[in-house]
Amino acid sequence: MNLEELLAMRNGYRRLIAEELTEFETEYISYCEYERLFCLLTETTDEIKVINEEIVYHDDVEDLATEIVESKTYSFAMELKLVRLEKQVKEQQITRTENEQRVMSKLSPEQQETTTDAMLSPEATAFPGNVNRRTELHT
Repeated sequence: MNLEELLAMRNGYRRLIAEELTEFETEYISYCEYERLFCLLTETTDEIKVINEEIVYHDDVEDLATEIVESKTYSFAMELKLVRLEKQVKEQQITRTENEQRVMSKLSPEQQETTTDAMLSPEATAFPGNVNRRTELHT
């Protein structure tokens, strides 16, 4: 594959990641959708790493040092974003679980059963991200 195609692929993947991260931060998705999004972002980041390796070893690279620094800087930044994202969602999940336990402890057994059903609905397990778009993409 020629260098221009590799650069175009890498830029396309980077734009995809940027758009998904922006939507994730501005909307709400369920925990299951979050897990799938996180997996897709990780896979896409891994694909970018492979493309970066191909670019670095390509004969037509003019400024190898700059390409290495730019590629590694992006990869490091993405790794940190993914770690922060995972931490944020885990913290939200812990908070949600603690809140549920606090509410449930104050209810009668009948109320607990009804409340448990309501808490398991997709709307009750929301995290930042675009629910409607993700549902359309993955169905």
